[in-house]
Amino acid sequence: MQAMYLMVAAVVAMQHPVVPRVVVPAPAHAQPGLEALNALDALGALDALKALEGLNVLDALDGLDAVGPWDSAPLQDEQDPTDSLWRAARRAFNRGDYASAATLYGDLARRYPTTSRAADALYWAAFALYKNDNLDRARTLLVTQQERYPRATTLRDGDALLARVQVALAKQGDREAAEWINKHAQPADTGRARGGSCPGEDDDDDMRIAALNGLL
Repeated sequence: MQAMYLMVAAVVAMQHPVVPRVVVPAPAHAQPGLEALNALDALGALDALKALEGLNVLDALDGLDAVGPWDSAPLQDEQDPTDSLWRAARRAFNRGDYASAATLYGDLARRYPTTSRAADALYWAAFALYKNDNLDRARTLLVTQQERYPRATTLRDGDALLARVQVALAKQGDREAAEWINKHAQPADTGRARGGSCPGEDDDDDMRIAALNGLL
């Protein structure tokens, strides 16, 4: 029975042969249309890529929003590099950590000697040292302030503090401190013309008052 089926199939195949599929190229006049369709497909692909890039940009912006607002402290430090040291020193001084405060103020004055805060940093470093009973080092910084920064805003406060430091050192037997007190407690030279004044006259008077206050 199976042999009969195979014979019938062979006869049918002979009567209806399978014709292979032939791909006919498009006529020449149809080529521009096909190229236009290909160009449209390419444009569609480019649009899809641009859309994906747009989504990537939006994702990046969302990521920045997730990070939060920018910290302005680094920008501030770039404008004035003394800010971070000054704030750290002030915090240390306010909490009574005078050793750290003196170190931080001293670092500021040493690293940035030409800035506007360098002179005041010397005063506050000396004040912190005075509070910590490091009198000799405090005196050195105050004298340095007088010599390097004669127009410092804390200069008069420095004079008063120097007098207190010198009195404390004199009580400990420091001869240099005792000589300083005797010199600056004396009345200023009155040999100047009546009604006239010299540029340093007020400063000399302030120094004398500071020395006298230190003796009290």
